[in-house]
Amino acid sequence: MRTETEPHPSPAMKTVGRIQALAQAGQTGALSALRRLDPERPAAPEFYHCVAACVPELPSERIPGYAMFVRAMARQPDADPKILLGEALRRTGISETRVRRLLAARGEQRRRQADLVARRLCKDGLFPARDLYAFFTTDDDAALDSLRIRIARSYWSPSNEADGDNTA
Repeated sequence: MRTETEPHPSPAMKTVGRIQALAQAGQTGALSALRRLDPERPAAPEFYHCVAACVPELPSERIPGYAMFVRAMARQPDADPKILLGEALRRTGISETRVRRLLAARGEQRRRQADLVARRLCKDGLFPARDLYAFFTTDDDAALDSLRIRIARSYWSPSNEADGDNTA
């Protein structure tokens, strides 16, 4: 799914487009294989097709995180990928406790928490692709801290607190 406002889609959006194209083409076997991926040893040929088409320069140490992102997107290929993660968390009523766990998680636990959140969001038709991609694949502490601040800002913004929308 390429957008007119994004002349050079990000790896996250390229991956979303690839998985949405599989769904539109009725490639249920490929999607099923992606949903069953073992992030530590992804074996589905379609996974490597995604790597080659969407992130050809993916370092090997980021394969598990990228596999988690692909697996999550394959669960609900028609989910809205453009929403911010904090806004999606708020809209779906995910509890503050879960959000705090996500924001506090580090290392592999960060990916596990992001996977739990992604599962829930997909059930509600939301998949904040850019933020989840960063959460799954980035190991840069400064970039992750910026992402955490952006998530917190959109989840706990003052206008949302006034509406009572972020209490779950």
